[in-house]
Amino acid sequence: DYSAAETLFLILMKNNKEILGEKHPVYANSLENIANLYYVMGNYATAEPLYMEALKIMNNAIAQNFAFLSENEKEMYFKTEVGIFANFYSFALKRKTENPEITKTVFNNVVKNKGLLLKSSTAMRTTILNSNDTVLILQYEKWISLEKEISKLYSTEISKRNKNPEELEQLANDLEKDLVRNSKAFSSFEKSQNLGWEIIKNSLKPDEAAIEFIRFAEGQKNDTTNYCALLITPQSRQPEMIHLFTENELESIIGKNTHNNSEYINDIYGTNDNTNEALYNLIWKPMENLLSNVKTVYYSPDGLLNKISFSALGKGKNLYLCDNFHLKQVSSTEKVAMPENTSIDKNFTACIYGGVEFNSDSIKNSIWNYLPGTLIEVNDIKTNLSENNNIVKTYIGKEATEISFKNLYGNDGVRPSILHIATHGFFYPDPEQIEKEEKTKEKVETGLVVFRGGNTGFGLWQFVKNKNPLMRSGLVLAGANGVWNMRFAGEGEDGVLTAQEVTQLDMSKTQLVVLSACETGLGEIKGSEGVYGLQRAFKMAGVKFLIMSLWQVPDKETSEFMTTFYTKLIETKNIRTAFNNTQKEMRQKYDPYYWGAFVLIE
Repeated sequence: DYSAAETLFLILMKNNKEILGEKHPVYANSLENIANLYYVMGNYATAEPLYMEALKIMNNAIAQNFAFLSENEKEMYFKTEVGIFANFYSFALKRKTENPEITKTVFNNVVKNKGLLLKSSTAMRTTILNSNDTVLILQYEKWISLEKEISKLYSTEISKRNKNPEELEQLANDLEKDLVRNSKAFSSFEKSQNLGWEIIKNSLKPDEAAIEFIRFAEGQKNDTTNYCALLITPQSRQPEMIHLFTENELESIIGKNTHNNSEYINDIYGTNDNTNEALYNLIWKPMENLLSNVKTVYYSPDGLLNKISFSALGKGKNLYLCDNFHLKQVSSTEKVAMPENTSIDKNFTACIYGGVEFNSDSIKNSIWNYLPGTLIEVNDIKTNLSENNNIVKTYIGKEATEISFKNLYGNDGVRPSILHIATHGFFYPDPEQIEKEEKTKEKVETGLVVFRGGNTGFGLWQFVKNKNPLMRSGLVLAGANGVWNMRFAGEGEDGVLTAQEVTQLDMSKTQLVVLSACETGLGEIKGSEGVYGLQRAFKMAGVKFLIMSLWQVPDKETSEFMTTFYTKLIETKNIRTAFNNTQKEMRQKYDPYYWGAFVLIE
C-alpha cells in the first residue's frame, strides 16, 4: 500500500527533522526510507534529491564519528550505515539513463568510503603520536575530543542539548586546519576525503583510464550482489557506470574455498596453448569499447575481484590483458591524483629474510618444510642490491626470527627502505563459513614441486580457527613448527608473524615490502574495506608498495621472478617499471600460473 506508506514516511521525516535536527543520522534514515519507497514506485525524480540529502548527512556523521572510534568500533558503525550506499548505487544504476550525471555522486562516494577505515585510522594516528611534536599531539587530542562531543550532541534531541554543536564545529574546523598545516599524514587524509571525480579525471594522461570496481547488494533480501565498473578517461563528461555481473556468476567460474594450486589456476586462467576466456568475457569485455584508445589503466578491485589476477585475464590463444594494457592496481583511484613515488633512492637500506629454519632442535615433525629456493633467492638478491654502497642485511636460517623482524621497527631499528621476506605464507578462511559449507578435505599436492605456503597441518586454534581474519593470515619464520606441533610454551615469540602483529608496527619509512610466499595477497573480504589479511596489515603499518601473491607459488619459479625483479629494479630505479618488465619477461617463458600470482599494490 504505497499511498499509506508514503503518508507515514512523510510524517516520520517531518517529526525526525523537528525533534532530532537535520544533521541527525536517524533523520538521514527517514530520508532514505522514503527515497527507497519512491525508487520502488518508479518515481526516480522525487527519490533522487532525498538520497542526495541523506548521503550528505551520513557522510558528515561518519567523518565525525571516525575521528574518535577505535578500529573495531568504526567497522561495526560503518556496517550499520552501509545499506544507504548500496541502495543509492542500485538506484543510480537505473536512474543514470535519465540523469547520466548521477554517476558523479556515485564515484565521489565510492572514492570517499573505499578503504575508509584504513585511511582514517592507525597509520595517521601512529604518525602523529610518534612525531614527538607535543603541540601537534595536543592539537590532535583536542580535535578528537571536540569531534566526540559534536557527534554526541547531534545524536541528542534538540531540546536536550546543552551546547550548540554548530559553534563547536567551527572550533573543530579551525583545529583541523591547523592539523592539516602541521601534519603531513593528516593533510593527506583530508585531501583524499575531498577528492572528486573531476580531480582524478584531470590527473589522467591522454592515453590513461581509471576504473573503480564496486559491488552492492540489492533485492528485498539483499540476495543479489551486483558488480559494476565506474570508468573515467580524460574525455569523460561523467563517469561511465557499467553493470558487469553478479557475484554468483563470478563464483560459478572461480568457485568457493578453492585450493589455489596449479590444476585450479590452469583451469580458470588457462595456459598459453589453451587460454580460458571466461573471466575476460565476464569482467573486462563489457568495458572494451570505452578503452579503445587507452594504454594505461589504473584499477581498484572490490569484493571477489581482489582474488583475480587481471594481468592473466585471457583474451585469446596466448594473449592476455597485460599484453594490451599497462595495468596499475591501486587501493583506490584517488592514487591517480595522489600517487606515491615509485622511484627508489640511489642509496638505500634493504633487509632480506629467507632460507628459514622452521624446526627447533626438539621438533621432528615438519609442518612447514624447508624451502631451498629461498636461500638461493636471498643470496642472488643480496648480490644485486649490494651495488652502489647500498646497505643490505640478510636474516637466514635460525636468525630469521620473529623478534628480529619486530626489532627492525623498534626504537633503534634499521627501518629499511626495502623489506623482502621469502618464506611460507598462509591464509585460513573463516572457520564459521567453512562449517556452513560442504566439508571437503584439502587436496595436498605431491611430487617435485615445492610450494611457499602451507596446505598441510592443523596449527593451533589461535591461527586456523581464530575469528579475527588478521590472526588467520601470516608469515612463517624461524622455529614456527614448534607452535604447529603444540610445543610452544606460550612465552616470547612463537615464530609466526600474524597480520595482526604487523598492524602494531610503524613501517612508514619502508617504501617496498615484497612477500615472496604463498597467498599473501589473500584474506577475508569485508565490504568496501577490501581484504583483511597481510595486505591490509602492511598498509596499516604505513608501507607504500606491496608485492604479494594470489595463489600457491612454486619455489623455483618464484626465486627466478624475484631475482629478475631486483635486477631490473637496480637498472630502472623504479618499482613499477621493474615489476611490469619482470612480469613481461616471465610471461614470455611460462604459463600464467608461474607469473600471474604476483601483484604490485599501491
